Amino acid sequence: MALFNRGAALVLMGVLLALSACGGSGAVPSGATGPQNSSSQLWRAVTNDASPHDSTSILKKLTKDVVIGSTVDPGNGDTGPRGLSIVQATYGLKKGQLVLCNFEDSSGNAGKGTTIEVFDPQPGSKPTPFGQSSKVEGCSGTAVSNGNCVYATGSTSGLLAALCKDKVKKTYAAPFKQPFSVVDA
Repeated sequence: MALFNRGAALVLMGVLLALSACGGSGAVPSGATGPQNSSSQLWRAVTNDASPHDSTSILKKLTKDVVIGSTVDPGNGDTGPRGLSIVQATYGLKKGQLVLCNFEDSSGNAGKGTTIEVFDPQPGSKPTPFGQSSKVEGCSGTAVSNGNCVYATGSTSGLLAALCKDKVKKTYAAPFKQPFSVVDA
């Protein structure tokens, strides 16, 4: 029996949702805009309830953006969030928490961020540092395993690192030419 890659399934679902929201034409509805503030904010779209018989695009039902919290690392000031993952099982981390990494350092230098942050999914959450390592320098993607190890890719370091309980457990390098942005842990 062939196994279906969960990451590929999520991409496929996203494409299908996007096409259905666009009425199948592939055109983006007019007036669609994203958050207007700093990229160092974590956003969640809030929708009104939709009737099952409503044929209005779900994108038109997005009523406001809710700030979950600042992604600036409280220890070293890294910014530039990348690679948002949702914790799927409680084992150290709690199911539903959000995990991301920072691509930029405190001065805004792209590809110099080295931190991974954890958030509770409620507005006003503060980042909790999960780990920091030069192995994930230029952190561009995260994934969380069922055992709550965080796998992070470093664009600058060229490595994929597994961090478990705040420490780098293992790194992967060659034969990767470049790390991939999101991994299916």
